[in-house]
Amino acid sequence: MRPARARVLVGVLCFLGAVDAVAIAAKGRLHSPLPLPWDAETDRRMPPLARFDAGWYLSVAEHGYPERLPEGETNAVFLPLFPLLMRAASAVFRVPLLWAGFAIAHACAIGAALLLARDAETSWPEASPGAAVARLLLWPFSFFLAAPYILTLLALALRGAKVRAPTALGQPFEQG
Repeated sequence: MRPARARVLVGVLCFLGAVDAVAIAAKGRLHSPLPLPWDAETDRRMPPLARFDAGWYLSVAEHGYPERLPEGETNAVFLPLFPLLMRAASAVFRVPLLWAGFAIAHACAIGAALLLARDAETSWPEASPGAAVARLLLWPFSFFLAAPYILTLLALALRGAKVRAPTALGQPFEQG
């Protein structure tokens, strides 16, 4: 691994560790201002930074989709890929589904950051690839990259598609 990418990896790991530390320290102190439609058990298990969609993805991973759409809010609008990955990781590594979701989100965030650094190296060779990743991590909502949401999976897929598109098409990628 190139030294610049190694620094990116260390930076992303430090970022994720810091977000996780804040979430652990804030457990019981940081409450959602909005009512959460989950049951009390799901609410109790969720760390403060894993709110909103995380509970819905967990419910899909644990129970699947309802046979009939109930009145009110439901998990039926959440795509199945992230919950399927949660179930697979939980089974392979023998960890609870929620922690499998965190591990997937962390792995995807690391992968997306490394692909961003690689893309930055080729697109802007005079700049540090770490600068692009630092901008991503300094984004005000970047803490969602550490939560079990589909956001990191999408970031990894989009970043991978951007990096691989020129070689797959056999031509350079034109910036618009």
